[in-house]
Amino acid sequence: MEVLTSEQELQLVKQAQTEISAFERLYEFYLPKLYNYAFYRTGNRQEAEDVVSLTFIKALEYLKKGETKCTSFKNWLYKVCSNIIIDNWRKSSHAQCTLHYCYDNNDVDFSEKIADKLTILRALHKLTQEQQQVLLLRYTQDMSISQVAQIMGKSEGAVKQMAYRGLKNMKERMAKCDG
Repeated sequence: MEVLTSEQELQLVKQAQTEISAFERLYEFYLPKLYNYAFYRTGNRQEAEDVVSLTFIKALEYLKKGETKCTSFKNWLYKVCSNIIIDNWRKSSHAQCTLHYCYDNNDVDFSEKIADKLTILRALHKLTQEQQQVLLLRYTQDMSISQVAQIMGKSEGAVKQMAYRGLKNMKERMAKCDG
């Protein structure tokens, strides 16, 4: 299942209240996307797995209660995932680098690509948590401004401003690294 339309998602959510197979389909569809998002935010595979597990446990509990008032299950999942990450971050005694990257071992310009990615990650890490969240949802999860706004509980204008400022700050920091 590559693409899930809003209608298909809504139907699966309704079915998932009584049929575990429908929940399994939602799980299989959203697991890789949610895991990637959690991994980018936490920088730790085990923590990302824990966060995603908790997210799906909450989703199952939510559906078992018959609560399907949310307009988008996808947005609701990302909001729950984000809240768990934020709660974990607040509980931890120190903030660690929250961003990692993946690479292809077959790259010819491997060291150059790693250096570029490290520069991007360093610049991204220096942004506020909210700016990081906006940019990651927007550009690694291909979400619209309105979806990001809904997940973060912010207005679209605030999200646009955070994205603009975050990209501007990254550009300035990366220019300093190049110069």
